Formats: sequence, structure tokens, C-alpha cells
Amino acid sequence: PIVIVLNNVSIHVNKEVTRVIEQASLLVRFLLLYLLDFNSIKLTFAILKS
Repeated sequence: PIVIVLNNVSIHVNKEVTRVIEQASLLVRFLLLYLLDFNSIKLTFAILKS
């Protein structure tokens, strides 16, 4: 199966978006809220702030 991995931005969590993706026979998986390994901009800001 094809898996769509999304972050938790409000547009991605929208039930309509999830329904459309699932109707296309795709699986939807969401990243954890604070998963810095997959969010390069947050990691960059964390490095700059330290």
C-alpha cells in the first residue's frame, strides 16, 4: 500500500482531506507533534537559538 505521511498542520488533520486520501486507497499516517528529526526548519531554529 501507498502511505501518505503528514504533519499535524490543521489542513492535514481536516477530516475531508483524510477522507479523500483514503478514498484513493492510500493510507494516512501523521507525524508526532514534536518530531524534530523530520522537521528541518524546527531543528534549524533550535540550533540557532542554542
